Amino acid sequence: MARGCFLELDGKGLPEALRELWRRMLEGPFGAILVPLEVEGGLVAPALVTSPEGVERSRAMAPYMGVNGARVLQMMTRVSPPSKLTAAVLRPCEVRAAVELRKLRQVAEENLLLVALDCLGTYPLEEYRRRLEKGVAEESEPEEARLREACRVCLWPVAPWADLRVGFLGLKGRLVLEALTERGEDALRQMGLEIEELDLAGREAQLEEIIERRKAAEGELLELQQRKLKGLEAILGALSACIKCLNCMTVCPLCYCKECFFNSPTFEMEADRFLRLASNRPALRMPSEVLLFHLTRMAHMATSCVACGMCQEGCPQDVPVFRLFKAVAKRVQGIFDYEPGRDPEEPLPLATFREEELKEVEEPKI
Repeated sequence: MARGCFLELDGKGLPEALRELWRRMLEGPFGAILVPLEVEGGLVAPALVTSPEGVERSRAMAPYMGVNGARVLQMMTRVSPPSKLTAAVLRPCEVRAAVELRKLRQVAEENLLLVALDCLGTYPLEEYRRRLEKGVAEESEPEEARLREACRVCLWPVAPWADLRVGFLGLKGRLVLEALTERGEDALRQMGLEIEELDLAGREAQLEEIIERRKAAEGELLELQQRKLKGLEAILGALSACIKCLNCMTVCPLCYCKECFFNSPTFEMEADRFLRLASNRPALRMPSEVLLFHLTRMAHMATSCVACGMCQEGCPQDVPVFRLFKAVAKRVQGIFDYEPGRDPEEPLPLATFREEELKEVEEPKI
């Protein structure tokens, strides 16, 4: 049985009710909140708010994500944790990525509470800009057909784990604050809220409906990927527009290496080395090693990919990197029965040795 509390909206809109919640958090135990904020030009970006007055421009319901918030947490806390209790308000894919980065010791646990907000998806940048021109900054029910492809096939409108879950899906006229950890319960008590057993049957029914619809869309996407991108020639064709700008790597929250192989002296070659490489084949495509770059990325993060789709948003050439990575990650995670972000105590597959695993891919003994 879930534990937490309900907050009545009392006629307020959902965005304003959330702003009141952020104020209450800052007036209570939290020294800062990382929350989406309206910035210059009307767009939204993660921002640290340290005073109740600062939440006026918070836009947690804005259906736009310019950067995965886990990437921001990594930049903030990899060197040292915050000195004050800080809440990070994140979408489910961002929370899942933060959980994976914690396992990799890239995001701090001390003084950092992960707060997951329900999410029905986000728009591509240009679509969100069109919405802004019409005066629509926040939407609790975005238009699904116009969402990013990653959002249309996302099976996690609610995060599987967080310290606190702030939910609105399947609820009429109220919010639910669901504490999943002792730290989450402590935070609710320090905010003066009473914790009780929660009946979320109505909410679960709507979530099941959303997830079933998304599963059908995911199946269609994976079938399309298999049809169009199966085999080496098809993959090379799909990657032909890649200019190796490394944007997909830069925006990926799971590309965490402090020193990247592809930014190392290994790829700082003199002209004659390129000429020697070219002499071994009819022609050397420039920039070189495009396939190696993408295959290395896949091998690096397939088990922890949360399918947030930021790689696709960052690509200036419209290379179908999300479809490729989604398909590979789905297959690899299925082999290990692993769901990234599902459980902070669940060990990473590639960091765990099991003598009896992967028998199905072993070469037959002669």
